[in-house]
Amino acid sequence: MSQEKTQDPTQSEKGAPIYKENLDVNHAYEIGLESEETRPSAWTFRMFRLYAVLLLIYLCAALNGYDSSLMPAINGMSRL
Repeated sequence: MSQEKTQDPTQSEKGAPIYKENLDVNHAYEIGLESEETRPSAWTFRMFRLYAVLLLIYLCAALNGYDSSLMPAINGMSRL
């Protein structure tokens, strides 16, 4: 009776264990290669929505800085 070797999916050809992390890295590498072939467009609806959100964040930060510099001056003014 000869015993046939069955290929264990968690073992490589050399007998070293294949870890799930290695499979995830290989999958991520393949996705990266596929994404290099396509260039994202800067003129899509999603990008314009991103630009609007970033503009809103920028304006809020600028207004916060303006208020921070203006309020001490207003508080220092004398009342008539």
